Amino acid sequence: KVSDQESLKTLQELEYTYKNINQKNYNEFYHDAVEYQEELFTLFNLGFTELADKARGEALYQGICYRAVEFSMQERHPSDVFIQLQKSMVTQYLANFSMFQSIPDAWSIDQLFPVLPLSRHHEKPTQRSTIVDITCDSDGCLDRFIGRDEIRRTIDLHIPDGNAYFLGFFLVGAYQESLANEHNLFGAIHEVEVCVQEDGSWRITKMTEGDPIRELLACRNFNIEELKSSYRVQTNIKSLSKKQREFALSKLESMLSSFPYLTEQTEYPNFSK
Repeated sequence: KVSDQESLKTLQELEYTYKNINQKNYNEFYHDAVEYQEELFTLFNLGFTELADKARGEALYQGICYRAVEFSMQERHPSDVFIQLQKSMVTQYLANFSMFQSIPDAWSIDQLFPVLPLSRHHEKPTQRSTIVDITCDSDGCLDRFIGRDEIRRTIDLHIPDGNAYFLGFFLVGAYQESLANEHNLFGAIHEVEVCVQEDGSWRITKMTEGDPIRELLACRNFNIEELKSSYRVQTNIKSLSKKQREFALSKLESMLSSFPYLTEQTEYPNFSK
């Protein structure tokens, strides 16, 4: 069909634009991408483009916008088009913490805390962002930041590159710790005491572990031994092999001793072999 060919051609143009946009052509390529995106949207509304192709086109267009903004910010005087585009492209960064535990005043009284990236200091951050925590609460969002002369609604962070990325929240201290609550059962985090030497070097002098899951459940009146006993009964079924039951029980014990915050993914054994 002619319409299918048009849709495929538009996607190919977006893909070409995404792969070849650079510092010299970003202005022209961005405006081309706007036209391609509008064309794809029209084809979809007329029923000539599949939903999967529309989603692919939107992803490519979004990538082009990010790159165009990144290139424009390297200019001394970026045009109004890209300044407005940058303002509209705010990304949420999911941080492995709970606002209600670590910086409760940011949620309760809109207290401002200095926030800075601790990674990739050799690169200029170009991504306008807000920060959300890993609770299920919509209030767990940080969207007010300290600027030079005013309160900012976003913070500039780096575009993810697949590596670990660290943020620092400063001036929190013991007062925030005393106000902290265990919303969503996210308890106290690990703490370290750092000693700075006269020559500027530093060393960790003490480490205090946070609240394990076992302790958080016990504080909510869960009987851990009853829980483990019930788990043993539930796994004692014919459809599970002895190895599977032993693994399930050891996994439960491991989880109870672990912490509620995100960790690297665990690989599970293949019991079908």
